[in-house]
Amino acid sequence: MVIERVEISVVPGRESEFELAMKRGCGLLARAENCSSVALSRGIENPSNYLLLLHWNSIDAHMAFTRTADFSSFRELAGPYFAQRPAMAHFEPIATE
Repeated sequence: MVIERVEISVVPGRESEFELAMKRGCGLLARAENCSSVALSRGIENPSNYLLLLHWNSIDAHMAFTRTADFSSFRELAGPYFAQRPAMAHFEPIATE
């Protein structure tokens, strides 16, 4: 399993619009083949910052999704609200309880 962490900065004042768009956007992500979970969280100290966490079966599964129509639709939904390019990184779990 691979955990994808995406930090998203939203244009201040557009948070409500972004959250509304992400209701559909998270659905597009969740139905992706080999994606087992999607979670979006809002920053407490900085409410214009969001954390998107996805669990993929592999990096290859994530990369395959980026070539789909659903990924293009996701970018069209979320992209207008980005204050800057999202910061993304992948992690491999090593310890869980």
